Amino acid sequence: MDITKANLDHLYHHIFSEERFLAIDPCAVVWQLSAHTQRQLDLEIGGLMVAMITWGNRKAIRTAALHMLCDEMQWNPSDFILRQLYLDSYQNARNDCVYRTLNRYKFIEVCENIYNALAYAASNMKDYEYDVAVAYLESRDSEQKLAKETYYTHRTIRRYVRKACELVSTYYRDNLGIKLLPVDTRSVESTVCTGTFWEKIDSLMKTSIENACVVILRCNEHMSVNYVCSNYGMGSDKVKKIVEDFGTVITVYDIPSEKRSAV
Repeated sequence: MDITKANLDHLYHHIFSEERFLAIDPCAVVWQLSAHTQRQLDLEIGGLMVAMITWGNRKAIRTAALHMLCDEMQWNPSDFILRQLYLDSYQNARNDCVYRTLNRYKFIEVCENIYNALAYAASNMKDYEYDVAVAYLESRDSEQKLAKETYYTHRTIRRYVRKACELVSTYYRDNLGIKLLPVDTRSVESTVCTGTFWEKIDSLMKTSIENACVVILRCNEHMSVNYVCSNYGMGSDKVKKIVEDFGTVITVYDIPSEKRSAV
């Protein structure tokens, strides 16, 4: 099956969102979380913590994930982190086990890293900047809707949120040696490798997922520029430049593959 928006939509609507799939798959636990909270930060942190244990037997994963979100976090992952409730978590865990090889001490360390990263962002932002970023992350509203309820434009809100996310990335990079994905992959500058269309897409996906999706929609699905703009919230000039940059890299097939270069 080709990786196209139509095929991904089909998988989502006809397989991954069906009750029979959700009844046995761990991702349903995150769906349950969305029924208990509407705060974006809850969903982001909860999804991250569940993803940390999604390996092994699916039934065991579901059981562990439910215990984590319901019993330990009380369906409120953001408070669990920001109020440092994780310090007292899993006290009754058998052999200090959270899930398989993950023990409570490592779990607490992961939570502490998230807490410290958010604290680092707060300490390096002005109070009003951080408050705006948190207000956005604690809601499920768009930047435009939030802008109508505040004195800030949606572009200002986006800038503050991006600043907070970049500071979190800086903390992980400088203190833990972990490189996170960029907050806005549309702005990533990348060199597309030579090869076939899908080989180049594979390479582009490693550095800019949104750019790759733009190319797929425009060049493979033959969607209009306006359609791509509305789906990814970017201007037409940006869409055209992404497609143009992608198309300027070609492969010279008459020399050995190890010596091929973009021309």
